[in-house]
Amino acid sequence: MKIINDSEVSNEKATLCGKLKKHFADKDIEVDVNRIEEGKGTKPHFHKEMTEIYLIVSGNGEIKIKDKKTGKFESKKVQPLSSILIPPNHVHQLINIGKEVLVHYVICRPPWRKDDEFFEDF
Repeated sequence: MKIINDSEVSNEKATLCGKLKKHFADKDIEVDVNRIEEGKGTKPHFHKEMTEIYLIVSGNGEIKIKDKKTGKFESKKVQPLSSILIPPNHVHQLINIGKEVLVHYVICRPPWRKDDEFFEDF
């Protein structure tokens, strides 16, 4: 068993998707906490193998998702306790549209790999 308090994690790094802190990672799953400043957003991207789940903790945002196979595009406002399932091959972007930092958990399966992240506009 492993228990992590975010205040104990010192590995925060600025990425193209916000300020990320890795909480857990093993061969099957990764859990991170991401912070997006007011008026900022993640760079639109997709993964060929990884599924992501975003769990909004605080702040208000807008999620944009496009299925690369069908071209179907969806945009929806999200707030605390919203959850977002992002399958592989879906271009996605989370934008902070609120007045405070948008904080969300990122659950990745399999864990994030640089060679499985591709940047592409909608």
